[in-house]
Amino acid sequence: MRIMWRGWSLGALLAAGVVMPGGLQAAGDAPVVHLKAVVNDGAVRLEAAANAPFEYTTYRPTATLYVVDFEGVAAGDEAGARVVASDLVKSYRVVSYASGKKPMVRVELLVAKSAEPKVERKDSQDLALVVTGSASAKTTGSPPR
Repeated sequence: MRIMWRGWSLGALLAAGVVMPGGLQAAGDAPVVHLKAVVNDGAVRLEAAANAPFEYTTYRPTATLYVVDFEGVAAGDEAGARVVASDLVKSYRVVSYASGKKPMVRVELLVAKSAEPKVERKDSQDLALVVTGSASAKTTGSPPR
């Protein structure tokens, strides 16, 4: 419980930086990124499309948390948590904040321990995060009929 509280506390602190004067450009002034989750064929695809180029960083601080930071864009959709109808990704949360004067968007995915996220970059404005199950998790299921 303590770890979960720290994570949400950090998110609240980062979100507070968004509303502080001078902390971030207005979303209307900054390029924006829109996110959409698609569940198909046992995989989850989180698609990010922006109206300007952006950089990104990914990391996995725990076995069940995967984080993607988008640099140079603001969230084009309302921030908050979204539930995903999948065993691989339980939900994801969008948080806007600033790094200096640069707008940032953080996406935190709650994933299964067996999940294997992979980034697919189409161009400088489009990115897809594809989450599949590990090969060992797939082989332990029942055989197809």
